[in-house]
Amino acid sequence: MMWPMGFERKIAHAALCGVLLLSGTAAAAAPAPEPLIITRLPEQELLVTRSAAARQGPSIDDAVEKLSLAIGEALRAEQQATRAVCKSSEPPKPGTPQMFDWRARCSYVRR
Repeated sequence: MMWPMGFERKIAHAALCGVLLLSGTAAAAAPAPEPLIITRLPEQELLVTRSAAARQGPSIDDAVEKLSLAIGEALRAEQQATRAVCKSSEPPKPGTPQMFDWRARCSYVRR
């Protein structure tokens, strides 16, 4: 017997839907959700007051500020020393490796 085109596919889909509807195992197999438990911590452990932080000593912000100032001073001192050496020395002969070093040190301008 010759079935119209797509008939077998429709029958297969209908059979599959029927099996899925009749079997309630998918819904029954899901476990019950676990209860949500919220524990409140004592507020003493959560809060650190400004006075308690001041008693502990200098803060990290102070240390970072001191470090950045020290780095800035070291950079300025190095730049001044380089300028003094460049002003007091004559440039080497053109085309020599010393000339390239001198130019890199004395005439480089960062933009």
